[in-house]
Amino acid sequence: MQVKSRKLLALLLSLAMLCTLLPLGAIAVSAADVDLLVNGNFETGNANGWKLESGTSVTTADVHGGSYAIKTTNTASKYQLMMRQSYEVKANEDYVFTFWYKYSGSNSSPSFYAIVKDGNESVNLNDNYSRISPSGSGWTQVCYTVNSGDYTTLTLVLQNRTADDGGTYYFDDFSFVGPEPEEIVEPENPVPEVSGNLVANGNFETGKTSGWEKHQSTTITAEAAYTGFYGAKLAGNGGWGGMLNQSVAVEAGVTYKVSMWVKAITSGVNIQLKDGGSSGAKLGTDWFTKTEWTYKTWTISPTTNTLFINFCGGGNGVAETVYVDDVVVVKAPLMENGDFETGDKTGWSCNSGTAAISTDSHSGNYALQLTNPSAWGEAAVRTIGVKPNTQYEVSWWSKRVSGTGAFNLIVCQPVSPWANFERLSGENWMNKSADKGWVKNTCVYNSGDNTQMLLKFTSEAASAGSILIDDV
Repeated sequence: MQVKSRKLLALLLSLAMLCTLLPLGAIAVSAADVDLLVNGNFETGNANGWKLESGTSVTTADVHGGSYAIKTTNTASKYQLMMRQSYEVKANEDYVFTFWYKYSGSNSSPSFYAIVKDGNESVNLNDNYSRISPSGSGWTQVCYTVNSGDYTTLTLVLQNRTADDGGTYYFDDFSFVGPEPEEIVEPENPVPEVSGNLVANGNFETGKTSGWEKHQSTTITAEAAYTGFYGAKLAGNGGWGGMLNQSVAVEAGVTYKVSMWVKAITSGVNIQLKDGGSSGAKLGTDWFTKTEWTYKTWTISPTTNTLFINFCGGGNGVAETVYVDDVVVVKAPLMENGDFETGDKTGWSCNSGTAAISTDSHSGNYALQLTNPSAWGEAAVRTIGVKPNTQYEVSWWSKRVSGTGAFNLIVCQPVSPWANFERLSGENWMNKSADKGWVKNTCVYNSGDNTQMLLKFTSEAASAGSILIDDV
């Protein structure tokens, strides 16, 4: 540890004293700063951490320090890429970027780029200082400061600028010194992926009430989170007043599914879904008082283009404290009970071993556990009404419970026996390998001349075991 500290201190002193080319004001370094590049001096004897392009290699022929450096010999092509490395940084911080180079060749005006880009390599962060024109035959240092902007991943790219059939570049002792990147902390209960949610900031992961209109003492806090890092803590004074609301743009005449997680700490909350605005007709309502996290859902069909979601007091004189999280408004799927929130198999035809369970789910309170009946047996089947000659996408989440064999979703015409059905999609295997948690699956098919289709969840063998499906 002492050796590592001495090396870092030496590096910082070197940066402070020797960075003289292309300075951007005073270069400030701290003992707490670190070099974020991997193998910047190539003393591993290889290019670990770097991606070397054609014509670029590790060499011992000419070095700045130590025993190894990088040599680029194929510089005949203009704008030829030479090498690159991606690394993590802390957003909106200044970093000191430095390296040494040497040019040997007959070109009277050679030049190259040393560009610090964002992680996607679409934005140059050092554009004004990226072009470098060698003017001598010895080793020369390049040094300047770069601000990371809003990015947490950067990529260093070296690229030849001029065509030179005989020139050779040498590079050595790269460093990118500054604050360590922040450790990414995953929430204990991750926010589930929701496609097509019309609610702005419905999971409150902005840490603010952006998208919502708040009243009284409502705040966004970690203690109110059901998933992720934040949830809404509704606080009322016991009157009828509102605590939180949002107007959501919808399509008149279209059916939507509204869902959320709610928990009452004291008293309760009046949940209102109104058509057209705060004074519109109620499409759904609930006086919620349960003291455990509860998944609430409604299926509604607005007659206007606005759905008003409102949380207000009950007027019982008792101050309210209620947690709300993961508010979702999505177009209702073509079938009911694809999320199994009825707590049973309503709408599905299943074998005797398949059942709705409440011990694990992708979202909500329930999922369907498929238990293999036999080789190529049907675990769960559902008939869906469709429009002819229309393309559809089926999506669902699955998770391995036991066994090693695979389950398959087949989309087909609703005919019998099996030998006669025509598949509308290919085979869609799920969780064929070891358990990887909840996995999203999708398939696309065309309904052809059919007005109905079948979803058949089947197993490939008697040893397929059991999996969970949810949010079909």
